[in-house]
Amino acid sequence: HSMQFRQAMQDSEGSIWFLQLQGLLFRFNPGTEKLTLYPVPNWMVFHWIKDSDNSFWFGCANGNTWRLMLNSLPFQTAYVPNMFNVSAVNSPRITQDNDGTVWLALSTGIYRVGRFDPQSAFNPLKVKLSGSDTVSQCVVKDSKGNLWLSPGKGRILKIDINGAYTSYNIPYNTSDQVFNIVEDKSSNIWIQCLYNIYYLRAGSVEIEELQISDESLRKSVLTGIFDIFPDSGGNLWIATFGNGIFCFLTDKKTVRHYTSETPGDLNTGDYCLRVKQDTGGKIWVLFAHNGLYYFDSEGEKLRKVKVIEN
Repeated sequence: HSMQFRQAMQDSEGSIWFLQLQGLLFRFNPGTEKLTLYPVPNWMVFHWIKDSDNSFWFGCANGNTWRLMLNSLPFQTAYVPNMFNVSAVNSPRITQDNDGTVWLALSTGIYRVGRFDPQSAFNPLKVKLSGSDTVSQCVVKDSKGNLWLSPGKGRILKIDINGAYTSYNIPYNTSDQVFNIVEDKSSNIWIQCLYNIYYLRAGSVEIEELQISDESLRKSVLTGIFDIFPDSGGNLWIATFGNGIFCFLTDKKTVRHYTSETPGDLNTGDYCLRVKQDTGGKIWVLFAHNGLYYFDSEGEKLRKVKVIEN
């Protein structure tokens, strides 16, 4: 029977973790080829992270936040009211700052959970930001420890390590909702909206729009952007509703369009959900229906990961 996976990540020990849409968490050990199941005790996980204490955090659709401790494996839970719809668009709502505090961006507010005794329950505390900002569509941390949030349409907010706030406005279109904020290797900040991509150059105070002249990419972007990823080589990967995946090369002028090794294997309407790069530099692409692929840089093709059943 088929199973749709929402996200995948590699931990520091080399294990690969796969999160299924309804909360089935699998850990694959490449050395032993052993697959272990950790079902999240709730339905529909919309985001997850692995914190510095080697534990997983899960945000679930009906308002619960769960913490899975890998050493002793108990689940801890705290209920936080939340009315966000679960969406295929990558919109990170959980992150951890340099002090170990976990931040949650939910519809009812922005919360944080400080360091706590692993044997006791955790208590998310609501955070009041400066001005009228009370909620955020996403929350992420950059390499310098700054937090980035999207508290309203057409705007992003940076909180530096000293707690100072800086607000930036998106040009031309103040109605654009920011779903994701990503940093590249040069400390530029990339901003993902549903139909547009913007960037903030390192050291700049003005957000610029990414100009797309390639006709195929421009049409595909208008169907919806589900994820963006700047890789270690300076290329920008763009995952859209269908038609494979696109890559802006380092010059930000040349566009490459990649499909699977069997062109008909990827349906036009398949969701290209996520793009990630592992510690070895390999690009991984996750599709909602056709599963996991990796990018073969020599063959310039996506190669499907084949699961061998015993």
